[in-house]
Amino acid sequence: NLPDFKNIQAVFLLDIFEHLSDGEIDLVLKKIKNWGGKDGIQIIIHTDNNNYLRFIRPITDLIAVCLGQTSFKQIKEEKKYVLEGHINLTTASKLRKKLSQNNFRILKLRYPCIDANIVRAHLGGLGQYCALVQVAYFLGKIFYFLRPSFYIVAIG
Repeated sequence: NLPDFKNIQAVFLLDIFEHLSDGEIDLVLKKIKNWGGKDGIQIIIHTDNNNYLRFIRPITDLIAVCLGQTSFKQIKEEKKYVLEGHINLTTASKLRKKLSQNNFRILKLRYPCIDANIVRAHLGGLGQYCALVQVAYFLGKIFYFLRPSFYIVAIG
């Protein structure tokens, strides 16, 4: 039941896609595409990065368990909670493909900037370990595609 708009220049979808099925995403993209004017419509998407969740999060979880910050039971419960609400976790390459399939052209793909304070905050209780923060910051700069989220700007 999305409304019918006309001549909209841009739509922001911030932390939305991970809650929608593939079919719902296709429907939303089709509807949004119809909202644009003669020059099309820009779509700005921010979403969680499944590469981070698959490859980095297990490492930080293991470190947290080893340092007594959490337990495997707590991690399992948190993961279950996340997966119940996040039914369509994706990566930048998968989302680019999905947008292309729906006739959107990618203008930008960006991963959020990081610094030591952002890394410290993101690590939560592990942020008190300066060496860990520095290693995570260094690796985050090199392996930017493994950062926790990303933005895509496309036009359709």
